[in-house]
Amino acid sequence: MNHIYRNIPSLGERYRPYFRIGAAVNAKSLHTHRDLLVKHFHSVTAENEMKWEEIHPEDRRYEFAKADALVEFARNCGMYVRGHTLVWHNQTPRRCFWTI
Repeated sequence: MNHIYRNIPSLGERYRPYFRIGAAVNAKSLHTHRDLLVKHFHSVTAENEMKWEEIHPEDRRYEFAKADALVEFARNCGMYVRGHTLVWHNQTPRRCFWTI
């Protein structure tokens, strides 16, 4: 663990009696900020890894690897996973909208 994080109290433990502390993460931050996430947070929320354009980038193609890695990270660290916006105004493919 990075020496910066070692000497400060856990934010998650400090507020555990009141509520859970969560962080928005991406596939990269699960590795680059692992120690910080594990020490201070109870839950993670995917920034984009669970949005439509990432999971279903084109017809008949699905990509769950990044979303699965996030869930596996949370499970291995005893964390919760919060869902995020599946359909977002500027990250939903045009093919999803009906044309009249």
